[in-house]
Amino acid sequence: MALPARFAVLLPALGHVEIKGVELPEHLATEGRAVALAEGLCKRLRVPHEVRDLALMMTREYAAVARADAAPAAAIVNLFERCDAFRKPARFLALVEACACVHAADTDQSIENFPPRALLQRALAAAQAVNAGAIAAEITRTTPERANEKIPDAIHAARVQAVAQLIPPAGRASPKLAG
Repeated sequence: MALPARFAVLLPALGHVEIKGVELPEHLATEGRAVALAEGLCKRLRVPHEVRDLALMMTREYAAVARADAAPAAAIVNLFERCDAFRKPARFLALVEACACVHAADTDQSIENFPPRALLQRALAAAQAVNAGAIAAEITRTTPERANEKIPDAIHAARVQAVAQLIPPAGRASPKLAG
């Protein structure tokens, strides 16, 4: 595992340092504190940008990644967008691997047993396969005066549809992922 992922694995628990003994769901509020603590730690240690970016993403998004296997397609695409996964897919996949490591440590299982891992890999590939250029060209051709407004929404909707095809319709919970 590369240095950014190894460092990122250490940070999700930072918010818990200050609140020993707090149980669910109250501990979920620690994510904001964890991000602030992680930012301060990275600044103090002069952590390289690549390492810092993944660590802060891990601190912010661990819970969303961990629950992705029960999330609706729109929440998964929103997660990709927040993590800049379309421009930096390798960093997003490193995030998933780091989350799998934390899950493995918490559950005493192997990283291959992290439920969202395979789904997120397949979902990212499906969303990346959406031809954003063709969508933009079609909207520009049909409604040039409002193209700038419509293009992002149309691309997002196409990505959600692509991811939704991977998710079985029955028996899916739909917890909200932040964002």
